Amino acid sequence: MIFAAAINAGADALITHNIQDFARAAKNFALRVLTPGELLQEWKQ
Repeated sequence: MIFAAAINAGADALITHNIQDFARAAKNFALRVLTPGELLQEWKQ
């Protein structure tokens, strides 16, 4: 349900600690899956 909401909303990325459950499906929809820490690292740059 969370994944479907992200796709339907046109999200660029899904931020979660649960990378394992979303990574495979995200590849099929070109949706990035990041941990909160990875997102913060990108914002710092």
